[in-house]
Amino acid sequence: MNVLSLIAALDEAVSPARLQLMARQFNLTPEQIETAAAADPTGGKYLAWICKLWAGGKIRLPEDAGKLQERLTQFAKLSRTSTWTGPKDIGQFQSYADLARAVEAAAPGKKELVRIKAEDGVEFLAEKGHFKLYKVTTSEAGAKLFRHTEWCVKDPAFFNSPDYGPPFYYLTSSELEDDAPYQLLHIGEGEVMCMDVMDDPVPVTAFESVGLDVVGLVLKRGSAATAANFAHDHLKRRWPEAEGLIATDPWAAVGYVRVLKGRFPAAEPSILSVGAERIHSYLLLLKRHADNPPWPEWRWPEGEAKILGDLDRGLGVEYSIRYAVDILKGPWPEAEPHYLNARAISLYTEEVAGYVRATGRGPWPEFEAILLSKFNEPVHVTHSDFNAAITYATEIHPSAHFSGKLQAAFTTQLEAELSGVPGVGKAGIGPLVRLFRDVLCRPYDQARAEAERIEAGIEAGRGQERFMPNLPNSLAQRLLAEEEPHPTQPKSPKVIAKQWDRQHYPGKGPKDPDTFYPRKNPKHVLGQRKP
Repeated sequence: MNVLSLIAALDEAVSPARLQLMARQFNLTPEQIETAAAADPTGGKYLAWICKLWAGGKIRLPEDAGKLQERLTQFAKLSRTSTWTGPKDIGQFQSYADLARAVEAAAPGKKELVRIKAEDGVEFLAEKGHFKLYKVTTSEAGAKLFRHTEWCVKDPAFFNSPDYGPPFYYLTSSELEDDAPYQLLHIGEGEVMCMDVMDDPVPVTAFESVGLDVVGLVLKRGSAATAANFAHDHLKRRWPEAEGLIATDPWAAVGYVRVLKGRFPAAEPSILSVGAERIHSYLLLLKRHADNPPWPEWRWPEGEAKILGDLDRGLGVEYSIRYAVDILKGPWPEAEPHYLNARAISLYTEEVAGYVRATGRGPWPEFEAILLSKFNEPVHVTHSDFNAAITYATEIHPSAHFSGKLQAAFTTQLEAELSGVPGVGKAGIGPLVRLFRDVLCRPYDQARAEAERIEAGIEAGRGQERFMPNLPNSLAQRLLAEEEPHPTQPKSPKVIAKQWDRQHYPGKGPKDPDTFYPRKNPKHVLGQRKP
């Protein structure tokens, strides 16, 4: 049984631990997992399958929640009957449409024919061959005409929502029952959707064959994001007539690189105006899709100057690190002084540690000193600080001397927590357990026991000046006395790379510009539909 089937078999509520596990597995946020859980009528049995479809861009949530609940409820009943001939494992359905077809085949009910009349909300536009073209402008007409389809806009709430909104164009076919819907077209803010009745994407060619000027409607919409995605998803070629519009929007312009397979000079001023995030995405997509580097070693001088200028003002730290890792493939000395300033070291400690590790820079004494000093006054020490310290001790400077200093620092933090010092976060013994397990390679049970022993010692020694000097036989004291590096087993490059990708750069996840391109506007996070 694969991991997906194993998780799907767990008929249980979505516990916090399971939520975090699935968020990592499918590269979704915990909030998105909860949204997916609301679409599962079984309380968790089909949650992994729903998350898989959402992460793969095959469904939208919450738009598709209603139809998912309906079909999954039908599947749960029908799959236990003797007449069911389809797969009984939900994981074998590769899309929602596959599930819907299987359920329809097992329960073929006679559908009431919906005859189209000239009434408010629907307009006949054209007829050619066996197709008829209609335009629908009201939710009442949509609810009536689309009710036997899988389109979410048959629900008036979605028909009139800001993400969709009329008009909708749809085709009927004389080869089907009277006036049965065949395909739906919607030109929205960010993308052009063309779907069959099972809600699977299809080309717009059927609409164009009837005479609908889809290209003209997209241009009339006046949205740079819609034009860029239409060129990529449907035209699959360069679209010179729309490039002036696309160039005005740095978000759309970066996505259009997938079509150009090279530089987009007209859009570079707008890309530079946004800063490190778009500059990083622009260079990343160029490296993936361009045939030849537009600049020596892919380094864009104007882009680097803009990033460094933003760093002077304390901006763009995270994406400047991604630029060094993904584009430069090594240290960026000009940016390093900025990573040690007060703002960067307070907000991006973990990312800076990741930069040191991922670029192969090696030990960085100045960063090491700042990292340890954060624990001398253990107020506002964050989980990012703990993770940065563990990363540094595990993969950058795995020496016994530094590990001893780190244990002393973690113990100071724990002392402050147990003493109720105002402003100190509650990290508990977790960082000490990780130190013993990940840095000093102890089995988990032993690591936990050693951390609990230190915690008990602090509790017993309250009121004394310091805890560490009163434990002459403690592991930290022994480590501080050692001169040779501790024989820590280094992690394999594959494990290190996987940790970095998951924790610091989501790769093919929601923020990857090649698989998640904002279709509405930069601040509107949608589902994971692939472009």
